Formats: sequence, structure tokens, C-alpha cells
Amino acid sequence: MVRLRLDECCTLEKGNTPIQKAVPGPYPMVVTAAARKTCDSYQFDAPSVCIPLVSSRGHGVASLNQVYYQEGKFALGNILCGVTPKDSKILNAKFLSYYLNFAKDWLIVPLMTGGANVSLTVKTLGKVKVFIPKIEEQQRIVEILDKFTSLVSSLDSEIALRQKQYEYYRDKLVSEVEGTKGVLLDMLCQPVTDGPHESPKFYDYGIPFISVDAIEDNKINFERKRGYISEEYDLQCRLKYSPQKNDVYIVKSGSTVGKVAIVETDERFNIWSPLAAMRVNSENCPKYLYYLLLTKAMQDQVKEKCSKGSQPNLSMRVLEKFAVTIPPLPLQQRIVRTLDLFESLLSNLKKERELRQKQYEYYREKLLTFA
Repeated sequence: MVRLRLDECCTLEKGNTPIQKAVPGPYPMVVTAAARKTCDSYQFDAPSVCIPLVSSRGHGVASLNQVYYQEGKFALGNILCGVTPKDSKILNAKFLSYYLNFAKDWLIVPLMTGGANVSLTVKTLGKVKVFIPKIEEQQRIVEILDKFTSLVSSLDSEIALRQKQYEYYRDKLVSEVEGTKGVLLDMLCQPVTDGPHESPKFYDYGIPFISVDAIEDNKINFERKRGYISEEYDLQCRLKYSPQKNDVYIVKSGSTVGKVAIVETDERFNIWSPLAAMRVNSENCPKYLYYLLLTKAMQDQVKEKCSKGSQPNLSMRVLEKFAVTIPPLPLQQRIVRTLDLFESLLSNLKKERELRQKQYEYYREKLLTFA
């Protein structure tokens, strides 16, 4: 095994296509996102590794989300660098892409410089040293990691398909039911309310305090809480609203307005004002309200009725007057059982995908950690 600088074993060439001005065409164009654009001309015609020269985050923070691999004729955005092995019998381009993706945070990111616009030069990138095992070993590593990435990719496709299927039947079941009656949202719920409007004082321990950051995949992720509040402050908040299992939340302000979650725990916590809390009355099913708020019809109402300022905002009074259609309770429960099956299937697929991703990362580390 040898260790060489990139400019010793590869040709480094900056992309020459302005991303926003590229003319669409028959050739893929690698940009700083996973999805490819197209271009009417090409710059490269060999397996290459494409490395962004600008920070993925900007704002003075050095970061690199991903290194990309591309074969055949392709164009390259002008804020990336194409790294092409000089001799494919010595260095496999796909192996190099796996290696640099694995090692980017300590090999490439520390070389980025700048204030507001953190970036990297082609010359600096050329100084990066990489381990190069025998070509047979490189090919073996590529074959193993390709199998894992193929499994993850297949699961991504399956999840996307099942998600569309679930959304279709959710909207159809909720909107096309017999015996429905039109009401306003505040007739379905006990008073719609929210949390305190002032930011509380946080402590190292206490009662979890959540806001919009904790709404993730239509559930509450307590690991993303804002912090802990004191028991005394929590008791003050509970004079207005006391969270409990089966409450339904919708984000009513900020860039994620319209996101929905349902409480699935008896754990004690409290919420901040960007979240609106809803608790259905005894004549209705809480999970039905959850599915109802996720439908396209309700999300369209959110877009239509929220204020159009620098930060979208949905007032409590406007939210209470959303028009909804409600079937009898037995039908609500039947719809919920059907949609729960779809959610369960999606959840199991996502868990399998997470497991395969961890498996891939484990073997990648084993295979690409060289002494």
C-alpha cells in the first residue's frame, strides 16, 4: 500500500459550467446536490470523483455533505472539482469516491478557509494524501460497498413508492366518506391552544420543553427538545395547557408551518407557542384528527390562510375556523385502523433502511481504515 497526494495520482480540474446558466441537454451535470441536472455539453469522459469547493453550510462554517461519483460523459458545475485517476490500473475512481466520502471530515474539510464564504482551492485539494491499496483490494472493497449502497437505494425507492401510496389512500379515505358533516375545527376539539409566548429559562435537568424542532416524521423527538424547564414554570404553563397522550400538534409559525404530530407518550413535557395543541372531544377519535390534518385539503388551507410575511404565521383564531368534514365515530375508527397499517409498513421500511445504513457505515469503516 502507498500513500500519495491527489495531484500525484489524479488529474484535478475545476468545473467550467455555471450551474444557474447551464443549458439543459443530454449530458448529466454534477452539482452540489445528490440529484443531477443536465447540460447540452460535457467536460469529462472518464470515471471521476466530484468534490464541492464551497462549504455545504456556508455562514463561516466549514462543511462537506457529500463527495460525488460520476461515469461517462458529464458536465461539472463551476464550484466543484473533478478528480480523475491518471491510471485506472493503479487507482479505481469508485474506490476513491468511497474513501474520500468516508474521510472527508478530516482530510478535506479542515482545509477549507474563509469568513462568510468558506471554500477550498483546487491547488489545496491536490495536496490531500490518500491511501492506495493494491488494485485488487480496491475492487474487492468497491464490490462489497456497492452491495450495501444498492440495498439502501432499493429501500429508498420502496419507501418513496409506499409513501405516495399511503398519501393517496389517506386523502381518499378521509375526504370521500359517506355520512360526513361539515364543521369548524373548534367544534371537533376542545379549545385549541398553544404554549407560552416568552422564551423560558433553561436548566441542566427538569421538564422537557419542546418546539417545532422536535416535530420529526410526524412524531415528537424528545432528543431535539429546546431544553429543560423548572417544575415551577411547568406548573405555570399547565394553567393554560397541560400536554397529554393523544393530543395533536400543528406547527403554526415559521418555515415548517403545517407540520403535524401526535403525542404517543405519557411522559411529562411542555410546549412553546409556535405549536398549536388540539384535543378532540369525546365524540371523536384523536388519531382521525391527526390523519385529517395531514391531508392535502388541510395542508392547502394552511398555505392559503397563513400570513405571507418573512415568517409564515397561522393565527389561533384562523386555525380554529378551518373547515373540516367529520364522519361518525365508528367510521373514523375504521379509517384510522386502515391508515395505521400503512404507517406501520412505512415505519418498518424506514427502520430497515436505518439498519442497512448503519451496516454499510460499519463495514465502510472496517474496510477503509488503513494503518
